[in-house]
Amino acid sequence: WNLDYGDLIVLSAKQSGAYDDGRYNNTCYLIQPSGWNQQQDHEHEQNQSKRQGKLQKVYKHLDEYIASEYRAINLDYLLYDIVNASLDRTIALLGRDNVDRTERQLRVLRKWVESQCQREAIFPCSSNGTRQVEESSQNCYWYDSGCGFACVDRVLASYNIRAPGYM
Repeated sequence: WNLDYGDLIVLSAKQSGAYDDGRYNNTCYLIQPSGWNQQQDHEHEQNQSKRQGKLQKVYKHLDEYIASEYRAINLDYLLYDIVNASLDRTIALLGRDNVDRTERQLRVLRKWVESQCQREAIFPCSSNGTRQVEESSQNCYWYDSGCGFACVDRVLASYNIRAPGYM
């Protein structure tokens, strides 16, 4: 396929405490910051144990329903099974160790590239919630997908980082 890491690494457009892409009602909406504190943790544990029994009953019914004719007539499951079987064969062909090593490299590179490019990328909504669709259209592939691609490519090229030949 001749892919390199720049084809696989994209910056996250959905950050806790930032703004979404502003497509809904042409308005930027704040993505609520995650603020899990100890009190919430304690309450969550208490509620979790109470819900456990109820959830087990619900899951049992859901499992039974999905295992019935629903799974046979829903082609999403067939597609999922086919794709997974193909992925398993591809991994076996490439070698599990090679795939695992490449995945680890990709994760490290992605984190590093994010640290270099996240602030430079221009997203459809600014850090203060102002729509900037014109500016972002030159910096993103599509809406908020692939924003910062030029920085990603430049950073990887400046260090001459290329993916393994089998990608």
